[in-house]
Amino acid sequence: MMKLEKWWICLSLGFVLSCGSERVIMANGAVYDVKGTTIMQDGKDVTASLSEEETAEIKSTLKSYKADEEAVKKRLKEIKTREKELKKVEAQALAKREALEAEQEAIEQKAKEQEKARDAFLKAKKRFQNKKERFEKLKEKGKLSPKKTTKWEAKLEALSEDVKSTKEKLNNLNQ
Repeated sequence: MMKLEKWWICLSLGFVLSCGSERVIMANGAVYDVKGTTIMQDGKDVTASLSEEETAEIKSTLKSYKADEEAVKKRLKEIKTREKELKKVEAQALAKREALEAEQEAIEQKAKEQEKARDAFLKAKKRFQNKKERFEKLKEKGKLSPKKTTKWEAKLEALSEDVKSTKEKLNNLNQ
């Protein structure tokens, strides 16, 4: 729509400009050059040979051409202004889109990190629970010496610290 309108205005402006600001083409096909109060046809002064009505019609047509030319120039200026505004809006929309895409990417990255942290926490917790159950079973059966009990307690302490640290990472990412 905008291109068609712009094309039409350019065509109209070209027509008006091709006629010149002082050249008048009448409906009957006659071409006159108007210079001040002198009207010429094919390089000859025909001012005296024209009737007042013809002179008035030529000057009226010239005035109409000039008015059309001004209207076309005004419309072109409006179109250029609208195009600039449209480009500005498009640039803003593009910048906003890029910002939203970057924000979405950051959110997706954070979600991946949270998922990894959650998985790490669950694995650490499961390892701790399994080792603790095994320790308790061995302890109940009396199969642990004091030396092995100390080793198991150290191992369980390390696993407990691992659970705490993975839980802390998860909590920090969830904030």
